[in-house]
Amino acid sequence: MTLDAKAGEQVTCENGHVICEAVQNIATAAPYSSADWTGWTQPEPMMGTELGRCNCTVCGARWVKGPGAIFHFADGWRDARPAWLKAETGD
Repeated sequence: MTLDAKAGEQVTCENGHVICEAVQNIATAAPYSSADWTGWTQPEPMMGTELGRCNCTVCGARWVKGPGAIFHFADGWRDARPAWLKAETGD
């Protein structure tokens, strides 16, 4: 099982503005939900939202891209999608 985000690790936009942080360790093989993220500094996306269209409300930079959930962290882009979704999209 690959660890995609550690508890307390922050998602940032491409320019470094903090968006939210992981509540717990998040692994590729485990299902995840919006409950896995906390400390939102801007409006939390509603379930069913096209995450790839969410931009930082401070500067407009991307913090997530899709399909699925490829999040931006301080060290760059990281794919937090579950393995089944990666397989479904051919990645």
